[in-house]
Amino acid sequence: MKRSDGKEKQAPDETNVTQDFEDPHIYSTTEPFYPISFLRVNGANTVPEEERKFLPEAHPPSFLSDEEVYSLQLTDKDAIFKHFSLAVDKDGLKMVDEKLIKTQKSFIATLLSKMGKSLFSANTIGLSLPARMTEPRSIIDGFADFLRLTCTFLKRAATHPDKLERIKLVTAGFISSIHLLMRNKKPFNPLLGETLQYTLEDGTEVCGEQISHHPPISYYYVVGPKKSYTLCGNFSLDPTFKGYYILIKMDLKFTIKFKDGHTYIVHKRPNMKIAGILSDTRRVLVKGPLIIEDKTLKLWSASFFDYGEKKGIISSEKTIPKNECEGIIYVSKNVNGPNRKARRIADLDDVAKELTRLKGSWLDKLEINSVNYWDIAKAKPMKIIYNSDPLASDWRYREDLIFIRRGDLDNADKWKDALEIRQRRDKKLRVSFMAKEP
Repeated sequence: MKRSDGKEKQAPDETNVTQDFEDPHIYSTTEPFYPISFLRVNGANTVPEEERKFLPEAHPPSFLSDEEVYSLQLTDKDAIFKHFSLAVDKDGLKMVDEKLIKTQKSFIATLLSKMGKSLFSANTIGLSLPARMTEPRSIIDGFADFLRLTCTFLKRAATHPDKLERIKLVTAGFISSIHLLMRNKKPFNPLLGETLQYTLEDGTEVCGEQISHHPPISYYYVVGPKKSYTLCGNFSLDPTFKGYYILIKMDLKFTIKFKDGHTYIVHKRPNMKIAGILSDTRRVLVKGPLIIEDKTLKLWSASFFDYGEKKGIISSEKTIPKNECEGIIYVSKNVNGPNRKARRIADLDDVAKELTRLKGSWLDKLEINSVNYWDIAKAKPMKIIYNSDPLASDWRYREDLIFIRRGDLDNADKWKDALEIRQRRDKKLRVSFMAKEP
């Protein structure tokens, strides 16, 4: 394998290692783990006696091949929805994998029997799920998929001479990428310090790091082609059971700065709702506002999803299909912009001057002042080129993720448990150390 600078990448020392060539997916039958592992506690590939009881009863895997790394990089909406067994309906995305629905329903019923009503107020991001219930990706890698479309709009905005046009493109960029975050399984929680490095096909450089374990927070830093813009900020998922659905709050704050100093802040993006978790009909919906501030021109963009009124007191039907959105770009009376509890344009009480409106669907297209800015059938997400010489903390070195990508669920669970135990032990050590500080 070649490094990004064209030189041959140096493999770790494999002296005195027994390679099990009969199984190319196993690195060694004698070594506890590969020299690059989140379970290593010292420079040598050895395990102190007190650590041995925490090792998984499983051999370490060989690294992912390029084919395995890129196997989940999907390039159009049909492939994305088919891969996740999702189909578009009038409200959102409907899960069509009956076997998976049955498995998930059974698992949730088991959780209910164990946790009772407390489950409905629990933050579920920390729940340890078996490998069969998880997507073979880490959140820090999976969430970054939105950049594959968002960055195409940021690149256009960076060179556009009309500053008002920029906020339209920035808004379109974030709306166009919502469907890239849809899942039918929960991604793996990133380990503290886990990293991500890749380049998009237009030259955009992306890196990310997990900076907090609980609450789980990922930080991203993005540099556009020819340093035309930067995007940086943090993101976290906050999923909670709400009776018959799961609400996934997407808390984030991104700062986008163009080469000429023009600056935007993305304050909020819509949440995800997984409805029908105890039934045979399950849907993935998007609800809430997308709020973007133009710090330079003092403008605001507020877009609202699932903004229709209910048809009746007990009805879940809305006057507007739930996948549609409406939005407005305007000058605000308030320095802090719109009320964060607003759920539609009519709720805004801070509009000093309206500049333009937008309308569309996160599953179809977006129009701003009747001009089409995005069409899901035509827009193709950019391809990702993962760094060939990533940091040792890269998500690709996680043994549990490697095994689950290969369909080996038993070994995936064993390594997943070992890594989670290490995370909890490390946290206790940090807390203990901080308590001793003067």
